[in-house]
Amino acid sequence: MARLPALRGTEHPLAPFLPLFLEQAGPGQPTVPEVFLHSVHARLDSTATARRLGAAQLEAPALDGKLWNRYLIALAAAGHIPEPTPLP
Repeated sequence: MARLPALRGTEHPLAPFLPLFLEQAGPGQPTVPEVFLHSVHARLDSTATARRLGAAQLEAPALDGKLWNRYLIALAAAGHIPEPTPLP
């Protein structure tokens, strides 16, 4: 994001899209990245889940390559995604 303003007026492939990243929709309005970060990422929080798991004396597993592969294989088996390429 910090390097995007330097692309204004250049032939860089992202130059035509700079307003999407840098300009506000109106006075006092957020930019597109700010909307995304505040509306999507702000909701991604596992605090409540961790609290409930702790109350049930359970612990969330670490999301490592092995667990991620297991999730992808299950999603593929259910027909939600194509067959994954396993992670190492």
